[in-house]
Amino acid sequence: MSAPDPLAILARYAAGFFPLYDPLGRFYWERLSIRAAIPVSDQSLAAADKLARRSRARFVLRRTYDVPAVIAHLRDEAVKPRTWVRGEVVAIYRALHQAGLLSTVEAYDASTGKLAGALLGLILPGTFIAETMFSLAPNASKQCLCRLLHDARAAGQRLIDVQTPHHLDETGLPRQLTGKSPHPCVRLGEEHWTIARFLRIFRAAWHEQFPGDLSTWLAAAQTLAATRRCPKFLVDQLSPPPIMNVPDDLLRAAAHALAPHFSAQPTDSPIDPPSASR
Repeated sequence: MSAPDPLAILARYAAGFFPLYDPLGRFYWERLSIRAAIPVSDQSLAAADKLARRSRARFVLRRTYDVPAVIAHLRDEAVKPRTWVRGEVVAIYRALHQAGLLSTVEAYDASTGKLAGALLGLILPGTFIAETMFSLAPNASKQCLCRLLHDARAAGQRLIDVQTPHHLDETGLPRQLTGKSPHPCVRLGEEHWTIARFLRIFRAAWHEQFPGDLSTWLAAAQTLAATRRCPKFLVDQLSPPPIMNVPDDLLRAAAHALAPHFSAQPTDSPIDPPSASR
């Protein structure tokens, strides 16, 4: 299998598609007529604070820290039954990671230091596309999702695209919730839009944050990724990094959108203390 072209991947996502496998194991690009998204708002952030409060002390969170381990768990049928993270999807994630556009929020057990859960997604201007998540311990992925909302706010993103409505089951019927809590996305204010409305909001959020096209966004992300991977003594000599021909203003806009998703320092809870400035 040849490595996928990251620009072609971005074009698919920007048109409202996401990668999937059908029940027969055939890869395809899905575009649902109804799209689910969580607006990044004061209301959704307050809901995230409330949802995360009870179990936050059990986890240490890191951003884009061990992507290969996250992908390995997402591929594992014992962790994700009927997982669609395989084959072409893994190749897509690896291409996005190399381009500096794949991001993870990873929860580590505070007592053992072991990976307990994670969320994986794609960073675009104005939007974080949350692809999938897993938990090895109760509430681990929930903590990642709550942290993501705060990171998205810091990055200037307007929405988190969660793709599939979570109030429906695999057959498209309303979930039976007898004795169970709604999905965390629903509790955080998930909304359902027609694909036409979703794309209008997505494009407005893109141009509000980044007045450039797909290829410029990719070039900016690759430039910044190369800078992050350089030793410190080389980074000091790359200002601005002479890797891609990206205007300084667009490079700064991309850095603002990407930086909160690549923090090198662990976070001891998914929500910053109330006294922290934003």
